[in-house]
This record gives sequence, C-alpha cells and structure tokens, in this order.
Amino acid sequence: MTESFWPEILTRLEEGVILLDAEGEIVLANEVGRLLFAFVRPDSAGASADETREIVVPRGEETRRIVLRTSKVADGTLFILRDVTAERALEEVGTEMI
Repeated sequence: MTESFWPEILTRLEEGVILLDAEGEIVLANEVGRLLFAFVRPDSAGASADETREIVVPRGEETRRIVLRTSKVADGTLFILRDVTAERALEEVGTEMI
C-alpha cells in the first residue's frame, strides 16, 4: 500500500482522526475529525497518553456524547473521535424496557 491511499482511507472512516504536532497544531485530519474536534478541543488540552474518555457536550437543546481516544506519538498526539450519541440513546431505551 502506498501513501496515496491514506487520504482516501481517512475520508472513508466513520471515526474522526486528528494528529497534532508538539505545538498543538493540526497536521493531519479527516472531515469527521474536524467536526468532532471542534466540540472537544478545549477539553483535550489535558489529555494524557493512551487514554479513552467519553465526553458529554451540550449543544443547544441536545447533548452529544463523544468518545475520545488519545495516544502520544513521536512528536505529537493522535486523537480518534467517535460520536456515540445514538448508541447511548439506544442503550437507554433498552435499559428502560427491561
């Protein structure tokens, strides 16, 4: 596989991918990552190495739930983000039915 495949792979992912350099600047991102990272960016500053957190983000009348996985890499930080709002809503409905 060559490097020319990476942009297509990043575009097709349902998860957001963001790579920050040591200064905190975005050096690699897919569109999903850019959208979700806007929700969690202020909170991500305190992220430690190899951590997974679920962040609850109020957004108008709704609340988004985003799982943020953080990994330290050579000269920066890799963030993998996934919006789990719909999954959590289904879980709550399932729990209420039991």
